[in-house]
Amino acid sequence: MPASIESGVQTTRSHDTRLRLLTAAAEVLADEGYAATSLSTVAARIGLTKGAFAYHFPTKGTISEALRDEFLATVDGIEARSREVFPDKPAQAFLLYLAGIGSTLVSDPVFRGASALSFDLSAPRRDAVDMLTRTLWHLERFIADFDTAGTARADRTPADLAEVVLWMLMGQNFTGRRLVRTAANPDLTSRVLLELTHVENPDAAIEEVSALLRSGEMEYRVITFQAGELAPEKPLDAG
Repeated sequence: MPASIESGVQTTRSHDTRLRLLTAAAEVLADEGYAATSLSTVAARIGLTKGAFAYHFPTKGTISEALRDEFLATVDGIEARSREVFPDKPAQAFLLYLAGIGSTLVSDPVFRGASALSFDLSAPRRDAVDMLTRTLWHLERFIADFDTAGTARADRTPADLAEVVLWMLMGQNFTGRRLVRTAANPDLTSRVLLELTHVENPDAAIEEVSALLRSGEMEYRVITFQAGELAPEKPLDAG
């Protein structure tokens, strides 16, 4: 095997191994919290010794940093995808961005573990701040686009509104995991957020994005809290 090909295979294997270890760490962190997680606990979950795991992640801090980096890359990708689908419709792009985050929380354990760190007061503050700051930046950009398109009344700055939106989303995540509701309205949050940011005719934007998500043509889905956990919306005929 040529040296260049062999080197590429080794790099791929190393990346796959690192991702497998990071996924295990993310799952433990999401379940147990940063303070209660140890390298030994993570290594045991996938049948490794602490030393073998520490070769890739010597400390919990390096796990946190890796999760932060994955989070930042993922939310940047979700923002880009949302703008690609709705380049001239900022309200729809905003809603698709939120749907993308919800869908990825369900489907990607690394993203879910990274997000859990932003709620965990025992986790490294700098990593949580980086993740929250990037999310705020995306929200502020979307809200600023509402003004550019002439669809909003700018009686608050985009930065002010972005902070309120983030508070609401984090609050929904916190209470949704603790208050089990018998029924959920997946469009309610969207309507409240668009009304908060002074988007005119929010129902039209909601209907367009909801139809796209429910069509199966997108990699994202409508996500709701079910029995205290985020999950894809059940089809109407699923009972």
